[in-house]
Amino acid sequence: MTGLVAPQSGSIRDPFYRGSLVGLTNFTSPAVASQLNRLPAGRLDANGVKLLNLYPLPNLGGFSNDYAYDSGFGDDTSGVDLRVDHNFSDRDQMFVFASWWHRPSGLPISYPGVAGDAGKLARNSG
Repeated sequence: MTGLVAPQSGSIRDPFYRGSLVGLTNFTSPAVASQLNRLPAGRLDANGVKLLNLYPLPNLGGFSNDYAYDSGFGDDTSGVDLRVDHNFSDRDQMFVFASWWHRPSGLPISYPGVAGDAGKLARNSG
């Protein structure tokens, strides 16, 4: 399919090159390398692309090309456990139970948005 001759193994990797690979033997030049390993848009699932768009793009340059976010989340809340038992009779009993929890201030958040922890914390803090 690519026009390249396979090595002795009998298979060759398809590099998803934009254009024709016929006659190319050097894939390390910047012009050729910039066109390699880019999936054609027709091979991407539309729903998968929508899900990926919920995540922010990297905002740190360099080798890692990572994403950093300071949430500034300053909530400091807590709750208390509670259990109440009541015996109406020997055969009729009831109990109610509630738990204690604590969320310290400065809780780290991965990234903002609906897909990130910020959306989860906003829903739980109300």
